[in-house]
Amino acid sequence: YDAPTWLIAAGPVRIGDIVDGGNLQVEGLRPDLVRVSFRTAPDLFTWRSDGIPLDLSYRFTARPNADKSTLNVNVNGQFVQALPLTKGSAGDKKRELNIPFLQKDEAQQEDEVLIPAFQVGGNNQLQFHFFFEKQKEGECKDALVENVRAAIDADSTIDISEFPHYAALPDLAMFANAGFPFTRLADLSQTAVVLPQALSTEMLQAYLAVMGRMGEATGYPATKLTIATADEVARYADKDLLVFGTPDTQPLLTSWADAMPLQLAQTENRVPVPSLFHKLASRWEGYDLDDAVERAGKLVVGTDKQLAVLMGMQSPLAKGRSVVVIAANKVGSLERVVASLTRPAQIVRIQGDMAIVDTTWETHAFQIGPHYYVGELSAITWLRWFLSAHPWLLLGIAVLSSVLLAMVLYWVLKGRADRRQQSA
Repeated sequence: YDAPTWLIAAGPVRIGDIVDGGNLQVEGLRPDLVRVSFRTAPDLFTWRSDGIPLDLSYRFTARPNADKSTLNVNVNGQFVQALPLTKGSAGDKKRELNIPFLQKDEAQQEDEVLIPAFQVGGNNQLQFHFFFEKQKEGECKDALVENVRAAIDADSTIDISEFPHYAALPDLAMFANAGFPFTRLADLSQTAVVLPQALSTEMLQAYLAVMGRMGEATGYPATKLTIATADEVARYADKDLLVFGTPDTQPLLTSWADAMPLQLAQTENRVPVPSLFHKLASRWEGYDLDDAVERAGKLVVGTDKQLAVLMGMQSPLAKGRSVVVIAANKVGSLERVVASLTRPAQIVRIQGDMAIVDTTWETHAFQIGPHYYVGELSAITWLRWFLSAHPWLLLGIAVLSSVLLAMVLYWVLKGRADRRQQSA
């Protein structure tokens, strides 16, 4: 988690270390937004969190009278909280700070804002909107004072250090937005890229485009990844694998077909029929696997020989390691997959463990295969989270515990009664 563009998880991070201080200031009665863009590791475990703490300090031209002026805090275009600008009014004096070097017409306030964790993804933007109400001086007169200024203090902080790293994979949304799990190390030193033995120009272009996308996500070039071919892949079982190819150039598409959500071949493409156990597990997790398989099958048949697909799965070589496959029936179709990873309108549609890009360049996402988990949680947190997702199991444990407790009490009381009868 050393990507230069990601927030450091070791403690609070200053806003001034993310954005230049000059971009934190606005002026005028109707100022523009203050925008603070930031990225986080996409596997932050925020279950049952109150939110991501934002310790906010901000300055503004003091309001001469009590009014409805506010600082509106948003994240990714979603409203979070409105903070009243109270200086010079009868508002909440607890927020006011008396700073000796501030001018008389300036004010500074501090607040803690909790950003809802579900509104935060890999790529984010905080938006601060200073709203200043017009000051009225009579029935028919407004005083439009334009020398109004405001700023977010550079020492304001955002803190993600309390959140562990734990996530369910495959999740192609994490890959499309942040190159995860490969970008967990910014230099990709635990990544092996498996390319065809004979490289075409189109295949090389696809590879370089994806590497550029990962470098954009981390802010660091992929300097330590490993390049391999299919016959060398067993040597790199301890790495996450990024596989490129077509059925006639990439042998892994055949040898690992049973583990993939889509079996891609030169003659026939097929979505495998899931096992009964997998169907039951998907019902337990809350998604309709039969519907996903049916929709994916129809799309595969319709796309036929011009199939382009992005797939994710657990590595057949090692548990906890990941494989992402970028493949197509024909090498020329790889361009559609690469485009889906570089166009914002397409990226938002990539999720699950399989994304098919049809001949109209539209992306269709599915969850076909099973999940696996990466990262670590404390034993207590993991148990609470697991039982919250499986309430019937929790009920079963409660019933079993009650039965065992009743049996113990029965034998204790029975033994006590027997002793009383013997002593009588």
